[in-house]
Amino acid sequence: MSLKCRNIGVVRCLLLIMFLLVGGISCGGIEKAGEVDRTERLRERVSGFLEARNKSNLEEMRKFYLEPGQARVGNVMVRDGKIESLEIEEGELKAQVKITASMVAMGFTFKNVPRTQKWIWENGDWYIDPLGAATGNPFTSKKGPKVEDEKLKK
Repeated sequence: MSLKCRNIGVVRCLLLIMFLLVGGISCGGIEKAGEVDRTERLRERVSGFLEARNKSNLEEMRKFYLEPGQARVGNVMVRDGKIESLEIEEGELKAQVKITASMVAMGFTFKNVPRTQKWIWENGDWYIDPLGAATGNPFTSKKGPKVEDEKLKK
């Protein structure tokens, strides 16, 4: 075999190695670009939920719940919802989102009503935490009334 053939083999080998190195580096970059910035994704999801809620679009709201049947529109219209703050906690698996919105109920408009929503990271995306929803009657006491007046004890 001549020296010229040997050099062509070396050049091909070097080109192959360079191709593999460049390809490996670029694939590594693609993989990192595919990673999700959870804070930005949470902001996108909350904004999407508020937009669906503002329009009372039940079908669209269902996309933000792990169990789509949990989505409710009810008789309270929510308008002009906006994000006040996002706080991600516990290893980026849970978040608290403070929002304000105007609410219309029975002909009355309540402006800038604050609300805290809890979101969880499941299946590669953020969803409203079903356990973080307010439940029960906020006007009752779990311990019962404290009676200090002797007349009321009888």
